[in-house]
Amino acid sequence: MNLCAYGWRKIFCFCNIPIEIGERKKLVKNTSMTWHLGHSFSNQVKSASLFMTLWVTWPNFVSGEFTFRLEGVKTHAMSKKTRHMSYSKVKFDDLENIMAICENLRTFLPSQVLSWSRCLNDEALSGLLSKLTSLRELSLSNCRNLTVILDAIGNLIHLRYLDLSSTSISKLPDSVGSLNNLQTLLLTNCSYLTELPFNLERLTNLRCLDISGTKLSQTPQHMGRLKNLQILTVFVQGNRCGSSIKELKELQFVRKKLTISNLQHVASPQDAMMANLVGKEKLNELVLKWNGTANNSEEVRSVLPHLQPPKALRKLTIKGYGSTSFPDWLGGCQFLNLASLCIDDCTTCVLLPPLGQLPSLKALSLTRLSLVVSIGDSFYYIPSDQVEPSRRNAVRPFRSLQTLRFENMPQWQVWLPFTVIDENADGAFPCLQQLYIKNCPKLKGLPKKLPFLAKRVISKCEQLVATVPPTIWELQLKDCKKVSMKELPPRLLDFSIGGYDSFELPFGVADNRNCSIEKLSITSCQVIRQLPQIGLANTLKSLNVANCGIFELPMNQYFSTLERLCIKFSFGSLKSLILSFFPKPSHLDLEGCQNLESLSTSGDHL
Repeated sequence: MNLCAYGWRKIFCFCNIPIEIGERKKLVKNTSMTWHLGHSFSNQVKSASLFMTLWVTWPNFVSGEFTFRLEGVKTHAMSKKTRHMSYSKVKFDDLENIMAICENLRTFLPSQVLSWSRCLNDEALSGLLSKLTSLRELSLSNCRNLTVILDAIGNLIHLRYLDLSSTSISKLPDSVGSLNNLQTLLLTNCSYLTELPFNLERLTNLRCLDISGTKLSQTPQHMGRLKNLQILTVFVQGNRCGSSIKELKELQFVRKKLTISNLQHVASPQDAMMANLVGKEKLNELVLKWNGTANNSEEVRSVLPHLQPPKALRKLTIKGYGSTSFPDWLGGCQFLNLASLCIDDCTTCVLLPPLGQLPSLKALSLTRLSLVVSIGDSFYYIPSDQVEPSRRNAVRPFRSLQTLRFENMPQWQVWLPFTVIDENADGAFPCLQQLYIKNCPKLKGLPKKLPFLAKRVISKCEQLVATVPPTIWELQLKDCKKVSMKELPPRLLDFSIGGYDSFELPFGVADNRNCSIEKLSITSCQVIRQLPQIGLANTLKSLNVANCGIFELPMNQYFSTLERLCIKFSFGSLKSLILSFFPKPSHLDLEGCQNLESLSTSGDHL
C-alpha cells in the first residue's frame, strides 16, 4: 500500500483524537487501526518509527474541525463535520446535541483512562446506539452505571473497536454476533460478566478478545472459527457444553498471554494434544489452571503432559494441578527463554521437577505445595537414570535465578544443598539475590552457599535454624525465633523483625559500631526492652515500633539522621518525648502511647 495514497488527513484525524497519553497507549495496544489499515501500511510506519509518534505525541490542532473534545468548557461547537469525539464530562443536553448534530460520528472515546459520566447509563446508551450508526470506534470503559447492552448495538455494522471494560454488564446481547467488522472487543474487569453470546463464532474478523477479570464459567462453542484471533487473554474450558480446549488448534496466531482455566473439565488427553500449545510460537506467557479440589485421578494426570508450551515461552504458571509429580517437559534445557515460573496450589504434589536446568530462569515461586516434604537432588538436575552422573556438574543449577519464593508448605522439612562430585566445582544459585520463605513451619535448614544473596524474608518458620550471611542488605524476620545473628551484617540497610520473645534483639552483641541500618521496623515483640546503644543512632533514617508494650527508646542518644518516627502501642513507660534528639524528622506518628503526657524540645514542653 502506498502510504501517501491512503490519505494522510484521515490518519491524522484518527491519531489526534483529543485523549490523554494513557488512553492513546491503550488504543495503540488494542486498536483495530493497525489491523484495518493493512500489514503493508503497518510495516511502512513501524519501519519509520512513525506510528507511535503520530499517535502519542502529535498535537490536537492537526485534526481541526473533524475532532471534538466534550468537556465542561467547550473550545468550539460541534458540527456536522465532526467525525471523532472524546468525552470526560457528559450532560444530558450534550447527548441530545451529539445525536442531533453528529450523525456521522466515527469515534466516541473517553479522554482519560478513568473518565466516565453518570449520564452514560443504560437509557443514554439506548439513544446513542439508535442514532450513531456510523461509529467505527466506541469506548464506554469505566461507565459503572452501565448494566445492560441493548440489542441495538447490532445496528453498528461498521464498528471495529468496542471497549466495555470495567462496566457493570452481566452479559452481551446475541446481536453482537452481527458486528461482522468488529476486530477488537475489550471486556477487561467486567466483574459481573458471566456469559458471552453463543454466536460469537460469527465475528470472523475479530483480532483481540480481552476477557480477563470476568466471571465466565465457559467460553462459547466453536471458538476455533475465530481464526484471525491474535489476542485471547482467557480460554475457559466448558463442562460438557461450551468450548473445548481442542478449539485452540485453529487459533494459530494467538500471541502474548493466554490463560486456560477449568482444565479439570478436559474430556480426554487427545483434546489437550489437539490444542497444539507447543505450536503457538508467539505466546510469551501461559497460565494453566485447574479449579476446585485437586484430583489425582488418571484423567487429570494425563492432561498436563499434552499441554507442553512453545519453546520460546518466557513466563509459565501452573495452578491447581492434581498429580504427585510433573511431566518430563517441565525441567531440562528445552525452554531456553523461560524467565519466570510459578507453581501454585498443587496440593497433591510430592516431587518437584528438575527446575535447576532451566538456563534463563530468573524468578521461581513455589506456593501451597502441601505434601512436599523434602527438596533434594531431583530439584537441581535430571535424575541419574536419565543422565550420566559425571554430567551433573556440567551446568550450574539455577545459574540465572535471582528471586526464589517458597510459601505455605506445611509439611516441608528438608532442603538439601546441591551435591557436587568435584569439591572445587561451583554450587547452585550463583546469582540468587532475593529469598522468601513464608509459612513453612517444619523447615529446619537452608543451603549455606548463597554468595550474592541481598534480601532474605523469613516468616512463620518456627523450626528453622539458620544464620544470616554478611551479604544481606534487606532482612525480614517474623515468628522465626531460631534464626540468629552473631552480629549485624555490615551491609544491612533495611531490617524488619517481629514475634521475638527474647529480651534483646537477635544481635548477639549490643555494641554494633559498624551498623549501617537506615530503616528499622520492630513489631509484636512484647518483651524486647531496647535498641542497641551505639551505632543505630548515627545511621537510622526510619524507625517503626508497633505492639511492643515495654520497649524503651533510649533518650540519652542523639538520632542525627532520623527522618521518620512511628510509634504505635509501644513505649508503655514513656511519659515525655524530647524532640531535640531528632533534629531531622519529616514525619512523626504516635498512636496508642497511653502514658505519653508531653512532647518537648530541649526540656520545654509543647
